Amino acid sequence: MAEAVVYAHTQNARTVAQVLTEHVDLLVKPTSQTIRNYRNMIEDHIQPHIGGVAVTQLDIRHLTGWVRAMQEKKLAPKTIRNVHGLISAGMETAIRLGYRPDNPCRGVALPTTEHAEDKEQFLTWDEWELLYRNLNPLWQPLALFLVMSGARFGEATAVKVGDFAQVRADGGVTWVVRINKSWKRDGANAYYIAQPKTASSKRSVSIPPMVVEALKPAMEGVSGDTLVFRTSTGGRVAQKYLWNAWQEAMEKARAEDPTFHKTPRLHDLRHTSASWGLQGGLSLYEVARRLGHSSTATTERVYAHLMHSSHTKGAAVFGKMGKQLEA
Repeated sequence: MAEAVVYAHTQNARTVAQVLTEHVDLLVKPTSQTIRNYRNMIEDHIQPHIGGVAVTQLDIRHLTGWVRAMQEKKLAPKTIRNVHGLISAGMETAIRLGYRPDNPCRGVALPTTEHAEDKEQFLTWDEWELLYRNLNPLWQPLALFLVMSGARFGEATAVKVGDFAQVRADGGVTWVVRINKSWKRDGANAYYIAQPKTASSKRSVSIPPMVVEALKPAMEGVSGDTLVFRTSTGGRVAQKYLWNAWQEAMEKARAEDPTFHKTPRLHDLRHTSASWGLQGGLSLYEVARRLGHSSTATTERVYAHLMHSSHTKGAAVFGKMGKQLEA
């Protein structure tokens, strides 16, 4: 790698860091926070290792060495993959700008992000009720909304009173909530509400009346532009407050029922929502729409094993076919 750095210096060639910086400067859609994150990646994880390498000389040896260096720094596999993604995107820009003919990032072995402790945890209805009744009543409405809507925390806490509406469906009236925004951070690390990155994240989700009843105290007598979940001053609710209350609820739940050993994260309420939908008969497509997934591929990868009814139907169909062949 030292030779490549010397080459870049003596030949006045464009370096990896310079090209990545140029790549970031050419981006149009990312928010100021995303741009800030990319620049921090370049400064912290790329510049000290392969940033000085001439972009024309970068190859799989440099990148493999970089991966090992990141592992030695104890970076999480997901972080390594994210930074590698930035390098790869930068190399695609380098190709378009004529700096090099190919992308050396393709085919580089990366650490797996699958860990036992990261596996999704799904709650049964009884487990949910156990946790819910042990949760501080102040936070029960938000937890209920999360598990019944499948919304992400940043989406749920950006929902406003005017996002709720009643619609006619199947001969009756159903409550729906429009999820079309989320909390984000700008270049100064300040929070603001903005539209989601993808069109599929904008969606209307039906919710049962019990959720609306739980939210009524926060929704009555205020304008439609008011946050449903808000602080005493009307501002953003930080996730850490619900998480602290959730941890206390888990401790109380385990004291009440020693057989309860799960340690669900707040994000597992989203997973639980999806699992209830699938086990209740919703299709993969319907669950994907509720979650805001761009396709059913992600939904199927995470939740397909919960579709017990599909296994039963599959067995019945193929069993019928087998009988026909025997005849």
